[in-house]
Amino acid sequence: MAVPARIALVGYRGSGKTTLGRLLARRLDYPFVDTDLVVEQRQGVSIATIFANEGESAFRRYEAEVLSEELRQDRLVLATGGGVVISPKNRQRLKSAAFVIWLDPPVATLTRRVAADPRTIDRRPSLTGASAASEIESVLRQRRPWYQEVARLRIDTSHGSPETHVEEIVRAWAPEGLP
Repeated sequence: MAVPARIALVGYRGSGKTTLGRLLARRLDYPFVDTDLVVEQRQGVSIATIFANEGESAFRRYEAEVLSEELRQDRLVLATGGGVVISPKNRQRLKSAAFVIWLDPPVATLTRRVAADPRTIDRRPSLTGASAASEIESVLRQRRPWYQEVARLRIDTSHGSPETHVEEIVRAWAPEGLP
């Protein structure tokens, strides 16, 4: 199977998609796109505001539109929203158009990272209303099979440096050397 020139990062919020995506894009000299940021820019409000005013279904529709558009680019590193895998159509798009990496640190790491990010509360809605750790465990229980379905590579980002993970991705994506 040919290796797609598009790389997509999936995983729960706080898994490192944006951090690794930016570094990877710089390493490959590819454009970097964060689907959540594109949705927020287009709608002119935060994701939390979209959820509050229009509901999750509207956000998922915007997210799917952005994903579809961005995956048409020839070369790209794409950081997706954590819930992009909920939609079977999005999963199919990802699998067919990108080399997908699932960033999968343990729940404790995700909980710590989400709590340490002051932007999370303002920009990201609670999905269950439960405590952070309970919500992460619950949501991951649902999404894990979907992340696994789309991923060609899984990385635990709780240890090692972002630069080390970028090199791991490059080796897995282009084992014969960069195209």
